[in-house]
Amino acid sequence: DALEKFLRKIRAANLKYGLKKSTFGAKEVKYLGFVVNSETWYPDPERIAPILDRPPPDDLKQIRGICSALAFHKRFLPNSTTILEPLFAKLRNLDAKYSKKSRKPLKIPVDQAVADAWNDCKKLLQSKIMNWHIDPHKEFHIFVDSSDFASGSAIMQYTGEEANSDLRPVAFHSKTFSMTERNYTTTERELLGVIHAIDKYNYIIVGGNYVNIYTDHKAIIALVASKTVTTPRLCRWRRWLSTYKIRWRYIPGKEHGLADFLSRPPEQVYKDIQNYIESPETEESYEYDSRFPKLYMSRMTNALFGATVSSRYKDGDIDRLINGLVLEINDDEITKQQKKDQTCIRIKEILADDSFKNKTLKDLKDNPLAVFAKRCLVVRDTLLCWSDVGRLSIVPV
Repeated sequence: DALEKFLRKIRAANLKYGLKKSTFGAKEVKYLGFVVNSETWYPDPERIAPILDRPPPDDLKQIRGICSALAFHKRFLPNSTTILEPLFAKLRNLDAKYSKKSRKPLKIPVDQAVADAWNDCKKLLQSKIMNWHIDPHKEFHIFVDSSDFASGSAIMQYTGEEANSDLRPVAFHSKTFSMTERNYTTTERELLGVIHAIDKYNYIIVGGNYVNIYTDHKAIIALVASKTVTTPRLCRWRRWLSTYKIRWRYIPGKEHGLADFLSRPPEQVYKDIQNYIESPETEESYEYDSRFPKLYMSRMTNALFGATVSSRYKDGDIDRLINGLVLEINDDEITKQQKKDQTCIRIKEILADDSFKNKTLKDLKDNPLAVFAKRCLVVRDTLLCWSDVGRLSIVPV
């Protein structure tokens, strides 16, 4: 049935395929440098072999080539940017004369840090780490860790039947911090690592199931749970993260397996992480309310009018109550600027669409501006936004 549906789709799209280049009835296929089967995918061993046979890079061309090759496979390499930092640092610190084109290879001394980084990457490639296919309907378990110069994360899901499912990775992600980001505080860097992971897979996570974030930095949980005013940067991040269905969980550093892939077999790392997740929860956690933003409407109504919203309220009652408020904006320039700002004009157009109210976040996953518009409303021709910074309030956009 699946093959017949596939061939019908090909015919409907008026596409053609060559029988000599096609394979039918195979358990796995090689595609774009990867080996893919019904459950997993992993780098093609034939593509990996030349990389493993290389000695540590000792000239500029080799360093660039190795960094490029490993970047192609970094979704299979836990904490790859942290491991490769000595190589990246070597590239950044080259003198200007090394950047000029030359017919002769530009030899560069290989220090111990570069050799160790290269050997660590080969160990990860030799461990044959594979990723399972992502199921957008299941919960995500994201383990995040940040160093002074990079962030790393392991995105995992339960695979197999419900009664006998195992926790397996669906992707690894890592990203180097910019020079400015390296000056952030420890808490800011840890939270930025979470943002890197969610932003990378935003198209899958938006509108999907719960995302469980595991961090060994306990201050993050207190930060996202707090409603007090903090730095503008953290306020922006906290507001952005609150639009997702996230459960924040603390995991002790000794249980955090992201750094254990170099010293232990991958299957053992997955099993230890699964045992920790399924054990009774002993540390504090925090979960965003899934009724956002109606929860904010309920709290605002209670704070302003002393009215407790019961389960008997009808959809639209709170909206009409809030829209009936007489708002006083001290700075008239805000309203004037909104009428000229193209982003504000676009948000108003989105809100004016009658079908927008019935759309879910999943329907809007490809339109970040429409996702933000879900927490906006227009009152007396002024565009406003729900905000929980400091105290629950409605503020001009």
